[in-house]
Amino acid sequence: DLLRSWRIEWRCGVNLASDVAIVVGELATNAVRHAGSGFTVSLMLAVDAVRIQVEDARPLAGSHGDPPLPVSPDHGLGLVDAVAARWGVQPADGGKTVWAELPLT
Repeated sequence: DLLRSWRIEWRCGVNLASDVAIVVGELATNAVRHAGSGFTVSLMLAVDAVRIQVEDARPLAGSHGDPPLPVSPDHGLGLVDAVAARWGVQPADGGKTVWAELPLT
């Protein structure tokens, strides 16, 4: 509904809503599975991309000896990497934010 209100459900003949759903689903699943905490999902519209952010309560990997974020080609961050133009992780108050950007062009 949010993408529809922004009038960007489709981009270049591709259903952007499906790609957003994949990214949100994978990042939210990772927050539950790996952080074991609640999470917040945010979508932001920029001129050339939709930015999806998922913030959880687990500190950024490496800050307490945690392993880096796992990337497997068939699921999780591997799917995010395949769908998004770019993605990353950054520290947040009391946890971390994992984000991905889907291009609009």
